[in-house]
Amino acid sequence: MRIRCNVVWLCAFWTIIIILTKDVEGKSVDPCEDDSERHLHDMHRRFKNYKTMFQRRHEEMVCDKYLIPQHGAWFMSYNDMPTVPPTFLDCGTTHPIWLNGTIPTISEGVVDRTACKVGFMSYCDEEIPVRIKRCEKYTAYFLLPTKHCPEAYCFGIKKDPPLPQPVVKPSIYNENESRVDRLQFECYLNISSLNFAYYEVTWKWGTSSLTLKNESSQFSSLRLTDEHFKTLGVHITCTMKALHFEHDVLGLSATSNKFYAGLKFPEQIITIQKGEVVVIPYQLTVPLSCQMDTCGINVNVILKGTTKLNTCDGQLYAILRENNTIDLMPNDWNSTHNIEMKHIGRKGYGVKPSTFTVEIQVDLSNSNFIHHEHIPELHVHVQDSDSNRKVCSAYNDPHMKTFDGLSYEHQQAGTYILYEHNILERHMQVQMELTPCNSNVAYCICGLAVRAGGDIFVIYLCGGKTIIKYGTCYDKILKVKRAKKTTKQYKITFPTGTEISANIFLHGGYGGTMNVEVRGSGDDKGHTQGLCGRMTGDTADNMLIRGTNTTDNSGGSWRRYQAFSDSWRKV
Repeated sequence: MRIRCNVVWLCAFWTIIIILTKDVEGKSVDPCEDDSERHLHDMHRRFKNYKTMFQRRHEEMVCDKYLIPQHGAWFMSYNDMPTVPPTFLDCGTTHPIWLNGTIPTISEGVVDRTACKVGFMSYCDEEIPVRIKRCEKYTAYFLLPTKHCPEAYCFGIKKDPPLPQPVVKPSIYNENESRVDRLQFECYLNISSLNFAYYEVTWKWGTSSLTLKNESSQFSSLRLTDEHFKTLGVHITCTMKALHFEHDVLGLSATSNKFYAGLKFPEQIITIQKGEVVVIPYQLTVPLSCQMDTCGINVNVILKGTTKLNTCDGQLYAILRENNTIDLMPNDWNSTHNIEMKHIGRKGYGVKPSTFTVEIQVDLSNSNFIHHEHIPELHVHVQDSDSNRKVCSAYNDPHMKTFDGLSYEHQQAGTYILYEHNILERHMQVQMELTPCNSNVAYCICGLAVRAGGDIFVIYLCGGKTIIKYGTCYDKILKVKRAKKTTKQYKITFPTGTEISANIFLHGGYGGTMNVEVRGSGDDKGHTQGLCGRMTGDTADNMLIRGTNTTDNSGGSWRRYQAFSDSWRKV
C-alpha cells in the first residue's frame, strides 16, 4: 500500500500503523479479535471532568508519554473518547486529549480520526492522529505516546454536578476604619466543596449590569458595592459562572432568585373598619449606605386625589411619629416599621365605606442613594364591620324588631319616626305612615320618607296613590337604587352607609303597602333612636321614650309598648 503524505511525520505515523497492524506472517491484525485485551492505565481517572490537581492532591497526573509503547499500540475501551472538548486539568491530567470527530459504526471498520490536545489558551493546541474501530462490546483505539508530560487521552464523560444556586445577601463593610459603613451585596455560594480555578459573577439590577471575574482565592472581590449600586426599589440577581481556567468558555453557571432592594410594603390592599386606625407595615431590605454623620431616609405618605369639604366622604390622615425628621436610621433595616393613618369623617356625616389610594414617596437626601424606583400604590378599603350591620325591620301588620333584636307590635295608624340619628344636625331620619288594611283589622305601612340633609326621597302608596320620587335634592348625598327593573324593591343609602330597603306590594283599589328594613352601619352604634330603638347591644334600653331618659318596660305578653310608640308619632 502506498500512502501519499504531505507532512513527513504524519506519513511516518501511518507507515508505522501499517507495520504494527500486521503480524509476523504479514497478515492484518483485527483489534476486535485480539485476545490480549490491552487497556490503558488509570482508566478510572480518564473521565472528562475528573480533576486530579484540585480534587485529589496526593495523586500524580496521568501521562501517556511513558504508558504507551514508542510506536503506538491498540487499546480497548468500554468508554468512548469524548467528542466535545474537556477543560484544562480534566481526565486526571493537565492537558487532556479528546476526539475531534465522530466514533465510527461497526460497519465502517477501521477509520482515521484526529484528536486534539487541550492547551492553556485553546481546546486544540495540537492535533494527534488516531485510528479507531468499533467492536461489538468495546471500541479499539490505536494511540501514539504523547510528546510531553502530563498529557493523556480522555475516555468517558463524568459530568460536573450542577452548580448550587447562589443567594444575594446584603451586608455592610467598612473601608480604612472609616466611621461610615458601606453597603455591599454578596453572590453567596459555599465554594469550599467546589474545585474551580476561577469564578465570574454578573450582577443585574434595574437597567444596569456589572461583570466581575477573579481567581477562587479572590472570591470575595466579586461583590457589588454602593460604588455602583445607587438606586433603591429594584430587583437584583447574580449569575455565577464557575471556570476551570481563566478563559474557559464552558464551565458551569447558576442564577440567584431575585432580591428586592428597597422599601418593601408586603400588603398592597389593606382593609379597615370605618373610623379606625390603619397600620401599614413596611421594611427596608438593605442596610443604609451613608457618607455623612446624619444618616437616614424619610418616608412620606401622599393621599392621591382630593376630598371636597362639602361631601360626606371620610378621609385618611397620617399620624406623625415622634421622630418626624428621620424615619429610618442606619440600623433600622430588615425589621418591620409601621405607618399609621386615622380614618375620620368629613363635614357632619361621619364616614362612609370607600377606598383610598395612598402613594409613598421616599426622601434619600441624607443617604448615599440617589433614587428610589416607584413604589406601587397602596389601597386602603374602608368598610363596615359585619358585627355592626344590625337590621331593624317593620313587617306588616306591622311586626317590629329593633336593631338589638327586641320584637314588639306596633298596630296603630299615623306617621312615626322609624329611625333617627341622634346627632340632629345631620338631619338623618326615616318616617313611615301606617294605614288600616286587611278589612281594617290590621295596620300596614303605606308611606315612607327618608331624609339626609337637604335631600328627601318619598314612597307614597296611601289612598290608591303611587308616588315614588325625590321630594327635594339639594345636597345630592342620598343615594337611591332600584334593585331590578322588574321588581318593586328600592334601596336608599345614607352618606354614613346606613341602608333602607323598601319592598313594595300593590293591592289594587286601596293602593299598596311595603315592608321596610333599616340596615345600620358602624356609625350608628350608640346613636340611633325612634321605633328602631337604641343600638347599644342591650335590649333592656331599646324602648327609650322620646324626649326623656325613661325606658318603656310595659310590653307585657302582647309586646306592645304604647308610651314608647306614641312618643315617636309625628302626625
